[in-house]
Amino acid sequence: MEGCIIKPLGKLSDMVALGEGGPPDKIKAGYYEEKSCVKNHGNGCYNSGLMFINGVGGTKDIVNASKTLLKACNLGVKKACEK
Repeated sequence: MEGCIIKPLGKLSDMVALGEGGPPDKIKAGYYEEKSCVKNHGNGCYNSGLMFINGVGGTKDIVNASKTLLKACNLGVKKACEK
């Protein structure tokens, strides 16, 4: 049942970031990515890490970027291991 909640968070993040159904909101998109990362969704951690690196939706945060990318790597997202 948990997976049923996590995957829609990632899709919701994409929709919010792109402005589907309303204006684009990078801060809210980042919130949904972080929430999916907390639920151990590797792609959510990876996307959240990239947002921290690039300062999307806020200021750049290399410490949190490193933590979330490491978590993504540990969850099996190979491209996160290369960052």
